[in-house]
Amino acid sequence: MKGADGGLDREATLAAINPQMGVLKTLRACLDDSFMPIFVKMLDTPGLCLVVKASDSIGHVKMMIEDKWSIFAGHQLLIFAGRALAEDGKTLTDCNITKEATLHLMHRLSDPKPFLGPRGDASSRLFVRISHATGSTSVRSVSLDVRGTTTLAELKALIHAREGIPPEKQRLRREGRDVRKADGTLDELQIGREINLIVRQ
Repeated sequence: MKGADGGLDREATLAAINPQMGVLKTLRACLDDSFMPIFVKMLDTPGLCLVVKASDSIGHVKMMIEDKWSIFAGHQLLIFAGRALAEDGKTLTDCNITKEATLHLMHRLSDPKPFLGPRGDASSRLFVRISHATGSTSVRSVSLDVRGTTTLAELKALIHAREGIPPEKQRLRREGRDVRKADGTLDELQIGREINLIVRQ
């Protein structure tokens, strides 16, 4: 639909779309100049379209893929223009990824930090990858000293003390699934050397 100046009338166009189609949010984002679509392809799997910002980080894109395909971010290898995107902190702009670019995804079947058996009372390092549900696209990792007997509630308390993130705003995920059992220990939940934390708004 055209506006008074002959250009695209975004609101009129969106108003003409049936909200029940399930694409309204995506189309609204695509009509916003700050967003752009990119495509992710994996062997023998239908492609995925993501609506992103040029300022989004590679780590943020991996988290979006994890939410859509339940492929743990730590198992993803993204390739663009023949090069592996190995640095999660780099933005799409840094990697010369523009509108309608296609990324190729390889699913690493082995976890670089797997569950190697019960820790028991032995102290070990747990790496926590922190991202935000909305807003900031930065992804960072912190390491915590934990034991196999550390419960999920205690882990959230450790994160709160270290990063200042209240437990109720912490969404912990492992291999694409939420980890919810507050009184479960890291050994019982088979949490290896890495876990994702999404900060709720």
